[in-house]
Amino acid sequence: MAEIEDAAALGELGNVQRTRGDLMAALMSYRASQGMLDRLSRADPQNAARQRQLAVSHSRIGDVQREWRDLTAALKSYRASHTIFDSLAKADPGDTERLRDLSVSHDRIADLQVDLGDLAAALAGYRASLAIADRLGKMEPGNLASQRDLLVSHNKIGDARLALGDLAAALRSYDASFTIADRLAAAEPGNAVWQRDLSVAHNKIGDLRRARGELAAALASYRASHEIFKRLAAANPDGTEWDRDLSVSSGRVGDVQRAQGDLAAALTSYRASLSIRDRLATASPGNVVSLRDTSVTHDRIGDVQVEMGDLAAAAASYQASLAIAARLARGDPRNLTWQRDLLVSYNKIGDVQRARGELTAALTSYREALGIADRLAMADPRNPGAQRDLSVSHDKIGDVHRALGDEATALTCYQAAHEVFERLAREDPGNADWQRDLSVSHNKIGDMQLRQGDLAAALRRYQDSLATRDALARSDPTNALWQRDLSISHERIGDVQSGRGDLASALTSYQASLAIRERLAKSDPGNFGWQRDVAAGYGRVALIRVRQGSLADALNAFRQGREIIAQLVGRSPDNATLPGDLAWFDSQISTYEQ
Repeated sequence: MAEIEDAAALGELGNVQRTRGDLMAALMSYRASQGMLDRLSRADPQNAARQRQLAVSHSRIGDVQREWRDLTAALKSYRASHTIFDSLAKADPGDTERLRDLSVSHDRIADLQVDLGDLAAALAGYRASLAIADRLGKMEPGNLASQRDLLVSHNKIGDARLALGDLAAALRSYDASFTIADRLAAAEPGNAVWQRDLSVAHNKIGDLRRARGELAAALASYRASHEIFKRLAAANPDGTEWDRDLSVSSGRVGDVQRAQGDLAAALTSYRASLSIRDRLATASPGNVVSLRDTSVTHDRIGDVQVEMGDLAAAAASYQASLAIAARLARGDPRNLTWQRDLLVSYNKIGDVQRARGELTAALTSYREALGIADRLAMADPRNPGAQRDLSVSHDKIGDVHRALGDEATALTCYQAAHEVFERLAREDPGNADWQRDLSVSHNKIGDMQLRQGDLAAALRRYQDSLATRDALARSDPTNALWQRDLSISHERIGDVQSGRGDLASALTSYQASLAIRERLAKSDPGNFGWQRDVAAGYGRVALIRVRQGSLADALNAFRQGREIIAQLVGRSPDNATLPGDLAWFDSQISTYEQ
């Protein structure tokens, strides 16, 4: 009896340590508990309660391993747990608690398979869980908890289908979940859990609408969710869980506003989220979840500030995020999530340093990120996200070497990145992110080939990129990022055509690029990058007009480009590239006015 009590106490101690973020101590406690439970279970194999405790112990160990991103070890632990739960359920098929344990176990393994990128296996696991949840719902029609389990299963299946790109099937799952959530919330309006589930259901449908490019509809769903969270937070002023939900909701609203190009509104939403998260982190300084939330929000604010051209403010936001990420990573070096957060912070700071012309500092930041990315990729070679992080780091270092004039090193870096991008796109052809990454990689290698004078090789790269980008842009005409990508591909092909002396084709390509850029810039006049893109487009059109002998048309295009750059200089005086842009336009205008 004393040993079983000790095992239970160690399990509870591990829970407390895990909540505090001390994963190493939690793992030691869980393993000590598991060792005792394993001995007790072997001594009394017919004791179902002991078997269940042992299964829970395996699951807890898997949870810590998953947080550390040791996914292979976590999968082994979850499967050990699942074997026990499955055996217990088969021994007594009418025991609803055993069935519920088995359903949760299917979910837990499927969640991990999502992390591993095995979406087909994850979907199969979620369906197995749904089948059990549906059976429980029929066995206990008046049990609202069983109905809620069914709701969760529909959501998870919807998530997997959404990730697989099957939007119609995902919508069916989310609608099924929403129907249950709405019914539960109506049955018990004072039940905060049911109300929260309804707000999550709104969010899921918002996620789907956003994936379909229906940004206005997505925003409406997110705002419906946000209103519920506001009511829950107001009704429970001491409930940190509701405050955190509200902060997440503000972030989702901001994400859509940013995608719509409404940067000022997005910044307001992100700052509302940061205000809540700062308060939660201050109230509980040892809470690693609150600290990480704050770091992530600083990053989002920095991203918007970059798009608005406010690099000084963005640098301050990213530095605030880095300070928190470094603290978390030092506190738990084995936590791969914290390590990746640190990697992201170094990359974002490097991006700002590069934009400000601080190339040596940027190279230092990117190399810090590469060191972390390399360790994470080796620690989890099956994780596509970790592999992508490694390729992105190679890519960024290549960008700096290119800016420094070291073309050979830049090409080596780009090729190292391309091998990873190509493998990811080949292994998951339906993943739009991997396809976009590959298109960017084709362009960067094509850029180097163009600079080295290999026009035929460069054109092949650019055409490969254009084919992918055209397909992506057609699949979602409202996706501004993909539209901009398409404009870049037209521009690159125009560069090769110009180099070959095919001026008519080059002009057609440049004008196709400029037309897309003007539409984007008109949709969001405050977007710094899009305005600069238009200026660059005018510059290229002007140069072709000069070579065609149409000097009046050329001067008109030069002047339009200069006017845009002059306005940007006033908005972002610390941007290192703009003075050079302005000087170039002035020089061209001066040359051809004479």
